[in-house]
Order: sequence, then C-alpha cells, then structure tokens
Amino acid sequence: MDSRTIPYTSPQIHRSPLPPSTSHPLTPSNFDSPLESFLHHVSISPDSPCLGTRTSKTPYVYMTYKEVFENVKNLTQEFVKLESENVCTILPNCQEFHIVSLACQATGKTLVPLYPTLGPDSLLHIINEVTPSCIVAHTSLLSHLPPSSSTNFLLLSVGPNPPPTSTPLIHLTSKPSSGSITLPSLTSFHTICYTSGTTGPPKGCLITYSNIKSVLTSMLTHLPLRLDSSSKHFSYLPLPHIFERIVCEGLLSSGSSISYIRFSPNSKIQSTYLLPDLLSTQPTLFTAAPRVLEKIKSAVEKKFNNASGLMKFLLTRSLQVKNNNLINNNNPQSRLYDTLIYSKIKSNLGLSSCSLIISGSAPLLKTTYNYLKLILPDIEILEGYGLTESTGGVAVARRGRGKGGRVGSVIPGCEVRIGGEGEIEIRGGNVVYGYYDKTGSHKKITDSEGWYKTGDLGSWDSEGALKIVGRIKNTFKMQQGEFVDVEKVEGVVRGVGGIDLGVVYGDGTRNCLVCLVTVEPGLEIGEKAILESIRSNCVENKLKGFEVPKAVRIVGEFSVDNGCITPTFKVIRKGVKKVYGEVIEEMYREIEGSKKSKL
Repeated sequence: MDSRTIPYTSPQIHRSPLPPSTSHPLTPSNFDSPLESFLHHVSISPDSPCLGTRTSKTPYVYMTYKEVFENVKNLTQEFVKLESENVCTILPNCQEFHIVSLACQATGKTLVPLYPTLGPDSLLHIINEVTPSCIVAHTSLLSHLPPSSSTNFLLLSVGPNPPPTSTPLIHLTSKPSSGSITLPSLTSFHTICYTSGTTGPPKGCLITYSNIKSVLTSMLTHLPLRLDSSSKHFSYLPLPHIFERIVCEGLLSSGSSISYIRFSPNSKIQSTYLLPDLLSTQPTLFTAAPRVLEKIKSAVEKKFNNASGLMKFLLTRSLQVKNNNLINNNNPQSRLYDTLIYSKIKSNLGLSSCSLIISGSAPLLKTTYNYLKLILPDIEILEGYGLTESTGGVAVARRGRGKGGRVGSVIPGCEVRIGGEGEIEIRGGNVVYGYYDKTGSHKKITDSEGWYKTGDLGSWDSEGALKIVGRIKNTFKMQQGEFVDVEKVEGVVRGVGGIDLGVVYGDGTRNCLVCLVTVEPGLEIGEKAILESIRSNCVENKLKGFEVPKAVRIVGEFSVDNGCITPTFKVIRKGVKKVYGEVIEEMYREIEGSKKSKL
C-alpha cells in the first residue's frame, strides 16, 4: 500500500521546549507593534543610522532614526485624510517603502505591498479587491499599474520624472507638519500580504500585529539572535515577500540599520548590483533565497576548477581537510586554510562582518549547505521554513544546531504535526487571520481546531528536526502508477555543475520525466553532456529509474518577465508550460520515436 493511502488518527504534535515569548528581548514588554519599538529607538538613539541608499559607486548614505521619524510624521498628515484603510505600494527595495510602512502603522492604515511583476491582470484583480485610497509607486514602475480599475486613488510617486497625475512622495515627507502618531492594537491588521501566485490567483493574507509580534519575539528568542545598533542588513530580496518583510521589521524594532540594493527597472542590470552593493554594506546578517546561495557556490566552484599548479593543489587539499573535519567533528574549520584561502573568499563576497546566513523561501540543497560551510568560515548557516500564511515563521535551527537537509525545530508559540498524506499542518499565534475578501467576509484558513494545512510534505528526523520533502501539488502519479515529486528531482538537477536553473516536467498521462535547463553565461556545453551529468547525479543521489529525466533541452531563460519564476525564484509551472509547451511536446515525441525505432 502506498503511504499516501494510510489514514492517520492522532499524529504527534511537535512544540518548542521554550515557552512562547510575549516580549521583544531588547525592548519593554508592553510594546505590541514594530512602530512602538521603532519609536523607542528614536528616543534612545536618534542619531543612529537607519535606512541607507547609494548611487553609482558612492558609499551608502544613511538616514538616521530621527530623520526617518520626521519623514514618517510628515506623511501621517496626508494619510489621516485617506478614506480607505488600505494603502498599496509598487516599489523596489528602498527607504520610501519603510517610511510608508511606518506611516501606515501610525495612522491605522493597512499596507498592501505589490509585486510589479505579478502582471496587469493580477495587479488589476488586487487593486479592485482591496480598493486602496492611495498607491505609492516608483516612476519606473508606473507602467505596471493597470490601465483601468474600479477605484479612484491618490497616486504618490517615487523617483525621477514624476507624471503630472501624481504627487511626488518627497513633497509630503519633507513638508514639516504636526502629524500625530496613533499606536495600533494587537488585533488590527498590519498588512495584507499577497502570495506570489505559483499555483493560482494571488491570495491576500490578513496579517495582524499579533501575528507580527508572535513571530518576531519567537524567532529572536528561539535562535537566539541579538540585534542592536551595530547590526547591519542588506535588503535585496523583494519586500512584498513575507520573508524579507519580517526580517526588516525585526531590524527596525532593534535599532539596526538597513541598506538597499540599487534599483534598475531592468532585472538583468539590477542583478549586477548585488555583489558591489553587498561589499559596500558589509552586513552582519545575510538572508538569502537558495538560488542566491547556489550561485555563490557555483561561482566559487568555477574559480577553483579553473585554478592550476600549486594553487589547484592547495584548494583541493583544503577542501578535503575541511570536509573531513565537517564529517568527523561537525566543524569544518581549519586555522591554516581559513587564514590562507577562505577568509579572502568571505571578504570578496562582502561577508567579512557576517556571522549568520539564514536561507528561506524554498528548500536549500544539502550539497549547497555543506559546500558553503566549507568555504565560509565562522559564518553559521541556518535554513528556515515558513509561509505567508504563517507570517514567515514555522521552524528554523537554533544557533549551533544547523545541519544540511533539514530546517530545524519548531519556533515557540507554534505547533506542527504531519498529517496522513505527509502534509505539514501548523497551529499558533503565527497563523494569519485569513484571506482578504472585499465584502468583509474574510475566508478563514484554519479548521475548527485551529490547524492550517500548508500543502507542503514533511517528516521528522531522529533529532526531532523538521525536513521538507516536497509540495503536494508538485507530486503526482505517473502513467505507470508511480508517484513522483518533481521538486525533489529539480533539486538534484540544480546540483549539476554548469546548470543555472532546471525545471522538470511530467504529468499523469506520461510515463517519464523531461527537463528544461538554462546554463551559466558563457558555458559551451551540449544537451547530451548535460543529460549524462543529470543521470549521473540522479544515480549518486539514489533516485529511482522513473525519477530520472529521459530528455533535456537548453532554453533561453526562466525569468520573472516571462512568467516562469516568481521574484523569489520559485517555479511557476503553468508559466513554464505556456512559454515552453512546444519544446516539452517535442521532447516527448522524440522519446516515443526512439522507442518505436528500437522495436
């Protein structure tokens, strides 16, 4: 009998051994919102750096906590006039985003941050659904606004060349006012955070201040993590995503500073800013989607492979020594090689001051985790698990307990169990109120006992740490009756050197899988060689025969612009099929033709 047909009666509930935390470790216990914590730091350290920006190759220039507060206070005078409770943003990562966010908190407004890459249909759907009284947009992104909607709104612009139909935000934030601050309650809505829409229309999660406080206090206590005015964060992951959003809320609640990646409406140009801006920031904490960490691994591997002579020998030997240390002592450090080689790698990546990397938004390959442990001495790497529906937090390893291939233990105040089909179910103060409905009849997402079914497949390891196995919607029965998880196979494909991104395709009408890949820029390699490497990696990772792709095609790109991936690098399968459907069909025709020729 297949495991997914076995019913469950009373699955074991996993909880943190730590009690639920009710207060931020660094601020008074009666603070119920990030705004209150922010105001606390305005009062005790007004001249501390808060939000940083740079242009070209100049150093970052920071607004102080006092200056940010003055901008927020000035903006509240305009926001109190707004009729609707909802304020939308279509902004890159920038200081204006957090100024608007704090002004919303101070005036009882609910922030609705939007991905400009959602497309006109999804943006129109959301804007018509939340009926905002104000939209704050960057001038380079105004074209992303839908041409028509059922709501009239005040348009505030950020950036050069504002259109006459808009009011530049700076005119409001720099205009001295007697704007007042009203502190929000725990039950008020902090934000409506829309999902990225990988499997259907985006859904707006109603996140309360109680949800935010639950996750922030639990995470800071659980890790544990001390943030203060010396802590620096580099913000480049999209701010509409709950992972980046909750990290920044924690930093601004702790008196820390945030610098932003430079913006370009051309995503390829903006990606070239990542390393130089990271070097300029020198963050103490680095958050990353697995795709970013895989690119770091690939870049270092490429340099190592291109080395020669004595340097090649030293690099090979150093990896052997450090890997043995990791296997035998769970500590890859080597004083000799870390000093000679790996401290320089850290420096070249802008991570000299970094002590912690947190990976989120998707599973991190165990091979990537282990490799980064070897090349980044004195940096702890932890993988977290959360969803928009859990306000970004469910489980993460505690400091000193990180291990590849798992996300770690449950955070305080949250309960987790594995259902009969292997589905992860969660309950606690982190679980959001529900999905937004313009009629006010907001759709609850939990059952009668408060459990939310995540749609993710998971299991527990021998130490009680949570492992993410896959996604229910990405697991299906093939024509011959075997169940396959394409995300699991994609993880193995991504581990092949030279592959930039891989998407595996199959469905219930097929008896085998096929694969689409993009390769690293400048790499000259044929599809036959890539397929052999994929097969070899599948065997090494002990995949079953039906899980091994039978054909591969090199394609142009998987991008946000062509609808194949989300801004956090998650695959949009319906988008891939729309763009590359004919390529997929061609592979299956060739496979069938090959079978017939052998008869």
